[in-house]
This record gives sequence, C-alpha cells and structure tokens, in this order.
Amino acid sequence: MKRAEVESESDSDGDDKHCHTDTLELRSASGQEEEPVGKKSCCPSCSPSRFTEIKPVAWMILLGDSVHNFMDGMAIAAGFTQSPSIGLTLSLCVLLEELPHELGDFAVLISSGFSIGTALCVNFISACSAYLGMIVGLAIGEGSGDGSFYVFAAMAGVFLYISLSDMLPELRRSLERAEKRNESSFAVFLLEFAGLMVGSVCVVFVMLWSNSFMQRSSSRSL
Repeated sequence: MKRAEVESESDSDGDDKHCHTDTLELRSASGQEEEPVGKKSCCPSCSPSRFTEIKPVAWMILLGDSVHNFMDGMAIAAGFTQSPSIGLTLSLCVLLEELPHELGDFAVLISSGFSIGTALCVNFISACSAYLGMIVGLAIGEGSGDGSFYVFAAMAGVFLYISLSDMLPELRRSLERAEKRNESSFAVFLLEFAGLMVGSVCVVFVMLWSNSFMQRSSSRSL
C-alpha cells in the first residue's frame, strides 16, 4: 500500500530571502519507493515585494490617490446629472490630468519597493475609489439641485491647486533644464504652449459636440 506525503524543501542563498517548494510524493509502506507527483510554486510571502520593505512614501501616494480619485468620480457623476456636455468635459479633463499622473505614481511605487504586478494591483485598487465617488456624486446631484455646484466648486479648487503647485513649476523647471543644456528655451516654451492649446481645443470640441448631440436627440424625441 502506498501513502501520500508532502515534503517541504527550502532553498536559501545565505540571507532571509528564500523560497519554499512543496513536493507531493507517493511512498510504499517500507519507505523505499518514491514517485514525485507535483510541485507547488513559490509562496507569496517570499516575493521580493514584501510589504514590510515598502517605503512609507508609497503608502502616502496610495492614500492621496484614493482621495483624489474619489473626488474625480464625484465630480464626473455630478457633471452628468447636470448635462452630458458637462459630464464629458469633466471626464476629458480628468483623463488628461490622470494619465501622466498615474504613470508617475506607478514609477514611484516601483522605486519604493513594489514589484510591477503588485504596483499595478494596488494602483487599480486605489483607482476603484472613483466608483465610490461616483455613487456619492450621483446622490448629491439627484438629491439637491444646488449640490452639484458645491462639488464643481471643490473640484475647481483641486484642479487649480494641481496646476499652480505641480504643473507650472514643472514647466519652469523644464525651461531651466533646457538653458543648462544650451538648448533653445523658446522651443521648449512653444512646445509647452502647444500642449496647453491642444488640451483647451479638446475641451471646447467636446462641449460643442455634446451640445449638438443633445439638440439632435431632443429634436428626434419631439
């Protein structure tokens, strides 16, 4: 008769970073016959991205992103309760602001000790707070006629703070770096100005398109 045993093997390279593998074997009663059946992959606790080794700045970024995404979701939902044009405009603004922001946060999470997979996972969990904000925004927009305007005022302050404290100083630093490299600072200024104009044109285009779309929809319903 054969009996199943599970043996655990540990490989160590001289420090505390090791990996456990479990081998399932079938042995006879005399203990002379062994037949390996399978192995279990490395345990998650042996991952290079253990939470105890993560720098505190990573947790601060995740907390700040969660609050920021919550407010973004609340603003977008409140915008759609007013009109599709406002909702689409806010969605475009959030997209243009969040895309480079999330890429930068992802790089900081990687440098803080997270693995790529773990950084993607925690970043996704942080982004899901936008759905909670969406629920709150819908409740405010549907429950009170003036509630959406308070949300818009708060989000306007958030975007002004981001632009004045983060984006404008970065534009100034890019001009200084161009001067240190003996490059044309005027060309850098034109590139930055073109980016601002492209964003403004996109917002105006979305507003005009959504307004015409609403007019066509209302005329068809009549």
